[in-house]
Parts: sequence; C-alpha cells; structure tokens
Amino acid sequence: MAILSIQSNVITGYVGNAAARLPLQRLGFEVWALDTVTLSNHPAICPPAGETSNPEQILNLFNGIHSLGLLKKCVAVLGGYLGNAENGPAMVHAVIKTREENKRALFVCDPVMGDNGKIYVNGDIVSFYKNRAVGLADIVLPNAFEASLLTGISVTDVGSALQAIQNLRNRGSAIIIITGVEAPDTSKLATLISFKDEVWQTITPKVEIQSHGAGDLLSALFTGNYVRSGNPLISVSGAVAGVYAALKNAKKSQSETLSLVSVQRTILDPPETFTPERLR
Repeated sequence: MAILSIQSNVITGYVGNAAARLPLQRLGFEVWALDTVTLSNHPAICPPAGETSNPEQILNLFNGIHSLGLLKKCVAVLGGYLGNAENGPAMVHAVIKTREENKRALFVCDPVMGDNGKIYVNGDIVSFYKNRAVGLADIVLPNAFEASLLTGISVTDVGSALQAIQNLRNRGSAIIIITGVEAPDTSKLATLISFKDEVWQTITPKVEIQSHGAGDLLSALFTGNYVRSGNPLISVSGAVAGVYAALKNAKKSQSETLSLVSVQRTILDPPETFTPERLR
C-alpha cells in the first residue's frame, strides 16, 4: 500500500513531508512524497533557503507516477501546505485521478494556513481550502485557528469547536478532527473528532514548546492508523498520544524540532495514552 503525500518539505527538521514520511513508513506504507515547497529549514527557526514548486512541476511528477500504473495501490492522498494557491488545482487533479484508479482511496486534507491566531498564507489559499478542498475531502484536520478560517466561527473553546464541526460536516467530510482547542482546564488542550453522528474529545496536557510539525505528524499518524484499522476513534487516540510523546521528548532534549528519528518507536507505541470522552 502507498500514500501520496502532497505537502511541504524541509531538509533539516521535521515538518510537512519530513514529518510524515518516517511514521508512515514505520506503519508499513510506501510514501510517495510530492513536495510543494522545499526549504532548508522551518522559517520560524531562521530565514530559509529554498523554493516553491509550481503546478507544472507537481503535475509532471504526479503524471510520471500515473504512467507507471501505480495508482491502484495508492490508498490515500494526504494533502498539506500548498506554497501557493496555484498548486491547489494540481492537488485536486491528483486526488481525482487517484480515485479513478482506486475508488476507495481517501483524500485526507490538512488545511495548513496558520496557527495561534496568525495566518501565514495568502487569501487565495484560504479560499481554495474553503471552497474546493474541504468539499472534496473524506477527512479534514484543521487546528482551531484553521477551523475558524474555514467556517467563519471563532473557535476558542470546545463549544465553538462543536459549531465548527457541524459547519464542516454540512460540506460532506466523513471525518473531522480539530486540534489545539482550549480545554476548560487552561493547562490542557482538546482534540475533537467527529464521525457518523458522534463527537469525541481527547484531552492532553499542554507541552510548552514550539510545535512546528506537530500537526503534520498527527495527520500522518492518523492517516496511517485509520487506513490500517478503519477505526477513527482508535486512530485519533493513537495519533494524539504519539504527538504528545514527540513533544515531550523535544522539550526534554530542548530541541527546536520534533527529532522523529529518536522517537520513531515511541510515537507508534506511546507510553502515555489518553481516554477519549464522548460529547455527542
């Protein structure tokens, strides 16, 4: 089985495809990484060298995969940071063509736009995710701020996250996960998941550290676990615990990155787990 991962990449550190590849491989998948951006490092660490791919480059590489007749073994397309809005239609093309070859292939959309009240993409990318990608996705995984951008609802707590989930459900996604939601206990964060007619939350302590790549890691872990098990609740619980373990390790080692190589076993079998609570 293979997963086509269309998102950013860094040479050093772990965000985008650099965060997704190793855990998905450890879960037993081939990972076809199609980079929308290639940078020396995450921009928050220092100004990076690198470049943004254009749609022609992305389509050329995807068409090369298609011409090999390999898309039948692709079980999911994982879409993340686009770099620019022009790359959006290339990602949509990849999803449609993959589904033509494998009708059961999932489109997992991580609408990377910003975090902690700060948007770091242009408005055209926001419009693409709102008006095109979300409606095409089987699974959508925004953080609380991105859920606000997608729905127009200010997601500041669990109650407003529930409203945003309903808004996104109305657009057709079967599974919605919202991360980084403020819990009633402000020392903790909630991750909410909606599937069928159910909504559950998983509460974890906050880890006070820069979390670059944590969302990318969670989307990869959830995708791999869900394809293997078909159980969304077990999959999100494992993903949340895996990300928590990676963050705790980064804080302990005082690392600016998630250092996934050193925790590659731990994120798949985390020592601390968190019991989901049903909200609806």
